[in-house]
Amino acid sequence: MKISRYDNSRVDKPHRQTPPVKRHKLWASKSRSPNVDKVSISSRAAEAQKYTEIAKSASDVRQDRVDALKRQIEAGTYKVSGESVAESIIKLHKEIEHKEKS
Repeated sequence: MKISRYDNSRVDKPHRQTPPVKRHKLWASKSRSPNVDKVSISSRAAEAQKYTEIAKSASDVRQDRVDALKRQIEAGTYKVSGESVAESIIKLHKEIEHKEKS
């Protein structure tokens, strides 16, 4: 095979350069202010958080009673009446209201 003519016109030219990448307007400026995360919660969520903190601060947890109840629940022998639950809820609600006022 004989090469009769060598085309060197391509050798002398630099490779075609790709155009510069355009940056999105949000990233283009280095002086932009940093993003600030904001959180807002509803009044019900704030109230729930307050009650959670009250419950966490209670020091009258009887671990022996908690353990006994856990054993009863696991064994399937724990029975409670709806009336008893309702009375306890009302009592707790009154205690919380009293703590909030004082």
